[in-house]
Amino acid sequence: MDLLHPRARPADLTASFGRAEVSKFLRTRETAEAKERFATEYAAIQRRWAALRAKPEPLPLKQIVSLAGRVYQRLTATLEDEPGESPIW
Repeated sequence: MDLLHPRARPADLTASFGRAEVSKFLRTRETAEAKERFATEYAAIQRRWAALRAKPEPLPLKQIVSLAGRVYQRLTATLEDEPGESPIW
């Protein structure tokens, strides 16, 4: 069986997820390899928790326009060959 490392989720994030514990299978039976994988996974979890705690920053107008342009380009590329049924227009 693979090693499993349960970790307690911080209290401020538990309310958002409903579970107080995070479990991750490390998919190894080797203790040394499990320690390496644990360090990698734990760092990833810490980054994820930090991102969840971070407050969203407002986007500058230039970036909003850029994102809107990307959406428009993808939409027009998708509909270029097959525009779909007339009722959607």
